[in-house]
Amino acid sequence: MVFKLIKGFQGHHHSFCEKNFKDKKGKVERNEKDNLKILKEHYTTIFNRKVPNDLSVLDKIKPMHMVEELGKKTKKMKSLHQSMA
Repeated sequence: MVFKLIKGFQGHHHSFCEKNFKDKKGKVERNEKDNLKILKEHYTTIFNRKVPNDLSVLDKIKPMHMVEELGKKTKKMKSLHQSMA
């Protein structure tokens, strides 16, 4: 019971721990501006990678049978849609 009380007082509030990042040379940056620069460079390289794509893989995917009836609106669905508008 005591541990539940302690958790209630201290478990919700966590002390802030600032994250410091290393640049490509291994130097740890200490200020926010330099950390943002490192993160920008990191995510720019991740999201802007030039990866070769082999589109012939798409031809190997088996086509699925489509059930056209599921895409049609019934009279009841149309009336419900109109009543909500």
